[in-house]
Amino acid sequence: MRNQIKAEIYKLFHSKQYIIAIVVMVAFAALTVLLSSGDGGFYMGFIIDNIDNNPVQFGFMLNFEDKLNPAAWEVIYSAAVMNVLMWIILVSMTVHTFLSEFKDATMKLMVSYGGSRLRIYFSKLFAVNVYYGIIYMIYSIVTVILCSNTRGVTVSGEMIMNSLKLGLLYFLIYIVISCVTALVCLLTRNSIMSTTIVVLYIISLIFVFLITGGSSKNLLVNVYFYINPMYYLMRASAFWAKGEVIKEILIYFCCAFSALSAASCYRLKKMEISFGA
Repeated sequence: MRNQIKAEIYKLFHSKQYIIAIVVMVAFAALTVLLSSGDGGFYMGFIIDNIDNNPVQFGFMLNFEDKLNPAAWEVIYSAAVMNVLMWIILVSMTVHTFLSEFKDATMKLMVSYGGSRLRIYFSKLFAVNVYYGIIYMIYSIVTVILCSNTRGVTVSGEMIMNSLKLGLLYFLIYIVISCVTALVCLLTRNSIMSTTIVVLYIISLIFVFLITGGSSKNLLVNVYFYINPMYYLMRASAFWAKGEVIKEILIYFCCAFSALSAASCYRLKKMEISFGA
C-alpha cells in the first residue's frame, strides 16, 4: 500500500495537473488580494448574525463594512472567498488521477500483475487528497496574510488558527467531492463527461438555493440540499459562532465518505478492466 501511494504521488508531481493546480491557486490568490484591496466586493451569500462586531455569514462574501477597520472574521471570510470555485481544481486532479490509468491501459497491467483494485482505488484517493490538502492549506495561510496586509490589519496567531480551522472544514468537504468525482469516473470512464457531471451537480445547488430562498417544503429539494457538498461549503464559515455546523459537516463527511467509497469499491470489483478510455 505504501509503495502504491508513493507511486501515485510521484505520478501527480510529474503530471501537468501538478503545475496547473499551483498556477490556478496562485491566480485565485492574486484575484482575492485584488478584490480585497479595492472598494468593491464579492457577494454569494448573506449575513445571518453578528457576534461581538464580527458578522456570521452563510455562503461566500468578500466585504468590509468598515473598510478602514475591518473585523477579523471579515478578513478571514474574504481570504476564503474563492472556495466557491476552488473545488474545481480538485475535481480536475481526481479525474486525471483515476482515468489516466484507463487511457494509458496501465490499469489493466497493474491488475494483471496482481494489484488489488481496492488498494489502487484508496491509494489514488489518498494521494490526490494529500497533495491537494497540502497546497490548499498553504493557500489558506498565504491568502489570509495577504488580505490582512492589504487592509492594514495585524495578522495574529488567532487569525491564522481560525483560518486553518475553516480550511480544515472545507477540506473535509473537498474529500467528499473527490469521492463523488471518483465514483462518477468509474461509472462513466470518460473525463469530459465526469467533469461536467460533477461540476453541474455541485454548482447547481447555488441556483436552486437562489430560486427557493434556501428553504423548501418539498422533501426532494431538502434532500438535495443535504447531500450536495456545496451546501456544506456555504455553511462552513459560520462554524465559530454555530457549533452545530461542525457536527453537521463531520456527520456528512463520515456518511458520504463511507457510502461513496463503498459504491466505488463495488463498482471497481464489477468492472471489466480490459479497455482503454
